[in-house]
Amino acid sequence: MLSYKHGYHAGNQADVFKHICLIQAYKSLKKLNNSISYIDTHAGSGDYDFKSDYMSKNKEYEYGINKLENYKYENQSIKFYLKVLRNINNSKKLSFYPGSPSIMSYLSDNSDKLSFYELHNNEFLLLRKNLSKQINSKVFNKDGFDFTNKKINSKLAFNSILSGLVFGLLFFPSQNFQSSILVGNLISKNQFSLLITNNLLFISFIVSTIIPLLIILIYSFRNSLR
Repeated sequence: MLSYKHGYHAGNQADVFKHICLIQAYKSLKKLNNSISYIDTHAGSGDYDFKSDYMSKNKEYEYGINKLENYKYENQSIKFYLKVLRNINNSKKLSFYPGSPSIMSYLSDNSDKLSFYELHNNEFLLLRKNLSKQINSKVFNKDGFDFTNKKINSKLAFNSILSGLVFGLLFFPSQNFQSSILVGNLISKNQFSLLITNNLLFISFIVSTIIPLLIILIYSFRNSLR
């Protein structure tokens, strides 16, 4: 939707909540993974000046970040979020509101791969300028859902479904629900937690469903970068 300008809404209640969650999600993922891949399908321009025409028109930020800027309580997620915003601004007083691309670029390290999609030409140019010093980021001037909308060929669909069935069968329980091909036969049950051994049927279903989707998403995303 080319008529949409995130500047009208930057820093409002929804934006604040989204960014607090985004920061915590990133921190949690980095505890488990050395690197992550991040895709922003509707990136916007990256930064939003409080004095700009867009933000001044509705002043939605007055009911979002302005309400929280002087937060003095003990919620660590909120305190860290405010610290991130101030560090990006290089000031305790915010002169602009950083969007998701700026926040993720600040938080991430060079091992992470960030992909930002923005269809609006002016927003794209501003975003590319704002992220020009980021070596782990790629900015695309196109629809963020392009890589999932590409036609999936029948061979890929067949192979992905077959892979899902094979991996699902590895966890599919025996008649007594105490073991499966993988758990208790190929690998001793002692190597698995009770969470897995007690939920083989559920895990089999989840694996057989998720594997095909992951294969298709990875294949489509790689094609979109070519």
